[in-house]
Amino acid sequence: MRNNKTPFLSAIFTALIRGYQRFFSAFTFSSCRFYPTCSNYALWLLYFENPLSAMGKIAIRILSCNPFCSGGIAYPTTRLKRPSLLQSHKDFNRNFKTITFWLVPTTKSHATYYIIKV
Repeated sequence: MRNNKTPFLSAIFTALIRGYQRFFSAFTFSSCRFYPTCSNYALWLLYFENPLSAMGKIAIRILSCNPFCSGGIAYPTTRLKRPSLLQSHKDFNRNFKTITFWLVPTTKSHATYYIIKV
């Protein structure tokens, strides 16, 4: 379920992150302490959440990515009423359904899901 409330703001942040991945991150060695990387974490949150709330979670993630943190696997979480696991893709005037993300319920609540990209 893609966030469509503020597509312009999401598009700007997504373009900035993609530019970072393409031009800056490509020339440095992989040193991210987390999986998924902070930039992928940000893209996934921008896909599912309001850009302003996503930016808060992204800021916390970037601040926790430091030499004093051990890192590890930390998937982003989102709150959804009814998760849609299938995304539509149009190809040659046919609709195909492919699984883009897995939304795994957290143990805290049935309305909070981990976002895992397939």
